[in-house]
Amino acid sequence: MSVPKCLFAFLALTSLARGTPGGSCRGQVTKTYRSQSLLQTQVRQGAVFTDLFPTYSIMDVDGTSSSAIASVHDADPTVNKKWLHKMINPAHYLAADGSLRFVARVTHANRCACPDQPKRKCYPAEFPKHDDDSRLVSCLAGSSDGCAVVGKFADPHAFSFLGHPWAFVNSGVTDNCKPILLNLTSFESAELNLPGMNACEKNWQAIEHKGELFFSYFLAPTHKVIRCDVGSHTCDDAFNSSTSLQFDGLPSSFGSNPDVHGSTPYVELDSDHLLAAAHVHDFGYEDYWHTFYVIKREPPFVVVANTRWFQFLAPGGYEDAEWKGIQFAGSMMRSGDDLLVSYGVGDCMSQAIKVPVSEVANVLGLQG
Repeated sequence: MSVPKCLFAFLALTSLARGTPGGSCRGQVTKTYRSQSLLQTQVRQGAVFTDLFPTYSIMDVDGTSSSAIASVHDADPTVNKKWLHKMINPAHYLAADGSLRFVARVTHANRCACPDQPKRKCYPAEFPKHDDDSRLVSCLAGSSDGCAVVGKFADPHAFSFLGHPWAFVNSGVTDNCKPILLNLTSFESAELNLPGMNACEKNWQAIEHKGELFFSYFLAPTHKVIRCDVGSHTCDDAFNSSTSLQFDGLPSSFGSNPDVHGSTPYVELDSDHLLAAAHVHDFGYEDYWHTFYVIKREPPFVVVANTRWFQFLAPGGYEDAEWKGIQFAGSMMRSGDDLLVSYGVGDCMSQAIKVPVSEVANVLGLQG
């Protein structure tokens, strides 16, 4: 998916802070952060995002959260307004009218609901365990209003297929979550059906190839790719290939062979490769680490390389929050020579980060 550069020019004037690992992400411009060198050690003790990708921009997404939450409260009187709601897990997309928008999850199931302790990770006892009130909203990027409720969905992955915006989302609760294909123009949705699929399906990664829609269904140790028909909403097995990922930069506490899960849909890296993000998390879903990786553009879409593992930057002022390691990257877009990755932090806040494609290619060892 590609975004016109004029949109990023507008955003640069309104909501971007160039290189702000320790500053506010709410439109305050600070000095560019540039690392002196890339990490040289091979010890698996956690790679640092700013060392891997020294030239980056932070985009304020959380500034729209008040409007998003208000739209949910106004649209649905059944939502319990006594619970603290947050907007999390944004996914940017280019709308049919050319505007830059994002879909995001509004929910009371967040980790920063402790009264007067916003940096503490907490689990309020009054939250019902299996009654998540999540709603998906669509908002205009860079605006403080104009949000609309889409439906009772969660965890969007926005992508482009045949020039139109779509999203892979979930419906239902953790032990019974259905894979949903959502049209981001009409907001019509339909359940995707794959023979033999699990009770809970998440994080399918969209691939467009020669007019067909594929998804990375399973990433490692085998890259399993499925094909889905947009008209009938039926899916079937398509390709399988062996995957060998590197785990440099991942803390040793994850072991030598952690389970790897898909994150973002794919975008073009170069004429031969497509790029996406993947993640691992610990048993308690309290600590997430990510990698950018590439696949061949032609079937069977073999995984070629991946970066060192890293954590995304926490919002400015929350670098020491207990919940900063809980991260979900739902979308990746390309605009010219830049990537825009949108993610939630701590099930509490929304953020997006822009990274030069050349830096990602360099870390992957694919710089021409």
